[in-house]
Amino acid sequence: MVTSWILNSISKDLVESFLYATTAREPWIELGEWYGKSNGPMTYQIKRRIATISQENLSVTTCYTKLKQLRDELANIVSIAPCSCGSEKLTTEIHNVDHLMQFFMGLNDAFDQVRSQVLLLNPLPTVNKAFSMVLQVESQKEVQTNLKEHTEVTARSQSNR
Repeated sequence: MVTSWILNSISKDLVESFLYATTAREPWIELGEWYGKSNGPMTYQIKRRIATISQENLSVTTCYTKLKQLRDELANIVSIAPCSCGSEKLTTEIHNVDHLMQFFMGLNDAFDQVRSQVLLLNPLPTVNKAFSMVLQVESQKEVQTNLKEHTEVTARSQSNR
């Protein structure tokens, strides 16, 4: 049954290579050898997309979500083997700082002040905490913009009377 599933899941061009396999393990191992080792090009593409993420006209949430999706995709193909030497905490901290920097590099200049304030914190917050802080600033900016627009419209309507 497993062999049938494997054969039905792969390209029809490859099926003939495994028609006479006696166990499901044979095509599984061979396919793994053929396709399972080369994550280099995919890793490069994802890291390149991460490096070029820019907020531009997007909301902070949309920009952050795109970045997070790419980081999650990268984590799926690049795994770090667990260790018992205690360096796992350090590795996690390094990844967190890297994620934080990637997020900040993609933000518009309108967030320079909050970016500077966060980067002065010691220790640096997680990228999720920084995202929350930037969201608050974005919300404040939206409120101020809406208030300014409302005030201008009210002032124009009163001057037309």
